[in-house]
Formats: sequence, C-alpha cells, structure tokens
Amino acid sequence: MTDLNASTRAYLQQYLSSPEPGFAVLLTAPWGAGKTHLVRSLLTEDNPEKPLYVSLFGIGNRDELEKALVRAFLPKSDSDVAKAGKQLRDFISGIKAFGFSVDLTKIDLTEFVIAKLPNALIFDDIERAKMPVKEVLGAVNGFVEHEGKHVVLLANEEGLWDNESIKEKEKVVGRTLTVVADVDSALGPIFSAFSGPSKSFFAEEAETITDVFRKAGYNNLRSLKQVLWEFERLLLCLDETIRENPEGMQELLTVFVALALELKSGNFTRDDMRLRGGMDINNKPEYAKLREARAKYGLEQIQHGRYQTVLPHLLAEKVLCDGEVDRGTINTVLAQTPAFHQPAAESEWETVWWALDREEDAVAAAIRSMEHNFSEREYLEPGVILHVFSCRLSLSEMGFAEKDLPEIEAECAAYIDDLVTSDRLREYDPVADFNNESGYGYSDRSFRNLGFPRGGNDPRSESFNRLYEKLQSAQYAAFEKSLPAVGQQILKVMKTDVQEFYNWIAVTNTRQSVYARLPVLAAINPSDFAASILDLRPDHRRKAFYAVSKRYEFSGAELESEKPWLKAVHEELQQWLNNTNHFQRWQVGSEVNQTFGKIFQRWAEAEAEAS
Repeated sequence: MTDLNASTRAYLQQYLSSPEPGFAVLLTAPWGAGKTHLVRSLLTEDNPEKPLYVSLFGIGNRDELEKALVRAFLPKSDSDVAKAGKQLRDFISGIKAFGFSVDLTKIDLTEFVIAKLPNALIFDDIERAKMPVKEVLGAVNGFVEHEGKHVVLLANEEGLWDNESIKEKEKVVGRTLTVVADVDSALGPIFSAFSGPSKSFFAEEAETITDVFRKAGYNNLRSLKQVLWEFERLLLCLDETIRENPEGMQELLTVFVALALELKSGNFTRDDMRLRGGMDINNKPEYAKLREARAKYGLEQIQHGRYQTVLPHLLAEKVLCDGEVDRGTINTVLAQTPAFHQPAAESEWETVWWALDREEDAVAAAIRSMEHNFSEREYLEPGVILHVFSCRLSLSEMGFAEKDLPEIEAECAAYIDDLVTSDRLREYDPVADFNNESGYGYSDRSFRNLGFPRGGNDPRSESFNRLYEKLQSAQYAAFEKSLPAVGQQILKVMKTDVQEFYNWIAVTNTRQSVYARLPVLAAINPSDFAASILDLRPDHRRKAFYAVSKRYEFSGAELESEKPWLKAVHEELQQWLNNTNHFQRWQVGSEVNQTFGKIFQRWAEAEAEAS
C-alpha cells in the first residue's frame, strides 16, 4: 500500500524533531481531504508529549483565540489542572489569612495555560475563522518566535489570501505542504467508527470502496465517511436473504457509494436521480451528467436505474435524497432486482419474465402454469395481469406458441372484458395509491420493479400499449361507477367534520385531497348537497362554502363535468334564499353570492381568454 503523503510525513517528522524551528508549517488541502487526521496521527506517533489541537472555526478576535486555547488545554492535562487548582486554593487561603477578600470571577487562567502549552500546536480551520487571516498569523507568530513552539496550520488555501495576509504568510509560514486524500490510510480510522456487521462488511469490501472513491475523483474523505454512515442505515434493515448474497451486496455498495458521492459533490441533483428511470434516446442534453458518470465509474447502472439495476431510481431517490429507510419497501424492491432475485421463490409468470436467465424446462413448465391460470382468469392484480399479457405476447418469439400477435392480443383483451363483466377488476383508487406513480396499482413503466415493453415501436410493444390503455380505461370506468358512493361519503364528512371536508375536496397535501381534481361531486344530487350545506351551523357553513370556492380556484379540464352540477347547486340555494326570512337571506346570501360569484367570474374569464 503506497503512502501518498509519505514526503509530507517525513518533512513534518523532521520539523517536529528540530529544537526551535522559528517558523510554522501550513498543511493545505480541500475540505474533507484528511489533513486533520494526517497531522493528528503523525504528531502522536513518535511524540511523548501530546500536541494541542485547536479549531479556529468561528473565532472572531485574539481574546477568543486565547479562550479557545484554554478550552482545548484544560481537558488535555488533568494533572496540571489539579496542580493549578491546589496552588490557587493555597494562594487564596494565604490571602484570606491576612484579611483580604478574593473575587474569584476576576481570576484569569489564560496566562497560566499559555505558560503550560506543549511544544506542538495544531491550529485547524484557519479559513473558517471570523478574524482576518493576517491577525491569525500574527498570533501564531508569537508562539513561533517568542515561545519556540512547533506550529502546524491546517487550511484550505483556496481564496484564503489577500495582499496583506500573503505578506504575513511569507513571514510566519516557512513551508506549505499539500495533503492528498489517501483513502488507503484513512479507511482504517473510518471503519473504526462503525461496529458489528457494518464494520465487518466495510472491511471485507475495502477494495470496492477504495476503487469507487478513486474513480469519483472528489478526494473528500469526510464525504466518504458520511456516505458509509448512510449505507449502514440501509445495511441494518436488510433481510438475511439479501445480506447473504455477497455478489449482490458488493454491487449494491458500489452503486450506492457512486451515486451518493455524486450527490454529495453537487454533481447530481434529485432531477438527475429521477432521470435514471428514463430513456436517453439520441443522447438527450439533460442526460449528459448521467452519461459522464456512467463512463467515469465504468458502470451502466449509474445512468440506467429502471429495472435491470441493483438500486432502482425510485428507491435510490427515497434513500439518498430523502433519507427514507423503510425496511419493507427496501427488501421488497431489492428482492425483485437481478442481483437479489431468488428463482426458487418466484411465481410462474416471473419465471417467464426472466426467461433469458432460466433453463428451458423451467420456462416451459412456468408457461404451462401461466396459461392455465390465464384461462381460469385467476390473475386479478392489475400489475400482474399486465406482466402476464407481456409474457404471452412473447410466446411466439420464444417458440412456445403458434398463435400470432393479433390473436394473443385479442385473448388478452377478452380477459379484461371478462373481469369487468364479473365485477372482479380492481378499480382505479386514487386514495390507496396516494403519492405513488399512479392510482392504478402499477407505474407507467413497471410493476414490482419488472419493466413493461412500452418504449419500443415494435409490434409487440404496440400490442402491449393497446392492452395497457384498455386495462386503465376499464379500471377508471369501474372507479366512475363508485363515484356516487364516494359522493355520499363526502356529504357525510361535510356534516361531521367540515375541516376534513375541505381536505377532501380542495387542493391540500393529504391523502384525501386526490379528490380535489376528480369530478366526484357531480355524482351527488344537487338538492342533497345544497340541503346538507344549509343544515350546517353558521361558522361551519362558512368554512364549507370556502372549501367549494377553493376547489374551483385553479383552471383545468379535470372538473369540467362538474360545471352543470355546480350551477344546479347554485339554483337550489337561490331558490331556498327566495323562500326564507330576511335574516337568513342576509346571512347565507352573502356567502352564496361571494362563493359562486367568484367561481362563475373565473369561468367566464377563462372562456373569454380561450375564445
């Protein structure tokens, strides 16, 4: 193992062994490169006297610098503090014996501490001090020239010097040394921060971690340590069947560390992570960073994170961008990736999906089972149904069917019709799938992290796309049949909890707010809705009218079918106002006019703009 900082170590050792060098040494490197670790390890190797480490982060003036010295020194030398305490008590006792009083708040140990400082001082974070760097060097010069101390300064020099401070540097600093991020030397101390299975796993994969870090080229050991800490969170929630797959775990670690380092460096954003789930056709400009990173690491999975990767794009975004570590989701998703998929646990249609990686006899048996279940209409989960359709459309190409694509497509279309007729098709459910990619129970590209053939222009993809759209249309049609029941539920909510009513029909960030852009109110009888809102007590009625107003605040075609319904509700309310007493016309009429007046005005303005 080559020591990348061997010459720096040799120089510092010679510097520290000199009696009174008369100058300071500056170690410079980018943030996180490991200069602090290098100096601390070196100064404790062959030096019986422990050096004093002082961070100047946030230090604003000379007094604060001296206080930082005191704070750093006191925990360092318990014996000196004990001796100082005894001497101080003896001194105070002697003074009191002569009848003098002592104000302890005015006793300053700074001079005592400075006199007791060790010969080697380390001043870190020079560039993050609030006081001018020229003043920092002025203070350091006192220790170098007058005290004969060995002073090592640690800083990132980028943008640190101006015309005045560079002259002071030439006076105080006799040698500037550059520290290289030496991952080989740093991994041991980094791993020591972990314990148990994490520490063992990282030690076993030290070569993998080193290789990815070097390819990244950011030379930030601190970021690497943070990335490994984040990976530990993932590691500790993995099922045993996942952890016991050494090849899969190595692949997972490689992709995780590479993506995390790109994010830490600022090269990747959340948008780049999401683009991993897309298709880079004809080298689109927005995919440039992904392409560059893929080439840098020599790893296809960095760019392509759909369903042939150990770390799919959706899971990577949740874990790396949001810090979300959900045991169930992580193990379910990883179990469906090529690296961790267990053939023994797969269903028959999954074996057909993985046919390229399975033995012919196993595939043939799986197809027979799949065809039986298909004919018996046993597949009810929409995502599974789509996968079965996709597999069946490949049977001719695989040599397991003599039917042509149109015939197989017709059979699959009949499957959907039969489920609709028997009322066994899972309807579109916007609430159950809130925050997922769709409310249909699958994404537009995959299900259970296994992809659909939707991207191509070949006959198989075209047949699948038609079946995909037919299934979604059938699911939405089934959902529309349920709208009257949803409408009655919304009426009930309005009567019992007007705030929840607002959450259901207006745009909010709650699970129920999915109904804010779906025309569910049109399924409610206008007379029933008007009567229900009028039955509310005045303050609740005002909130209900406000919710209605907010519902139609945004333009869009989603609620177009509710326009006639809302006008009918308005007519019902106007009829009630015409037949009620003066006070109620005054109290309720203002709410009706304000709410519906604004809505109708927005509609009129939108229509005028469109024409």
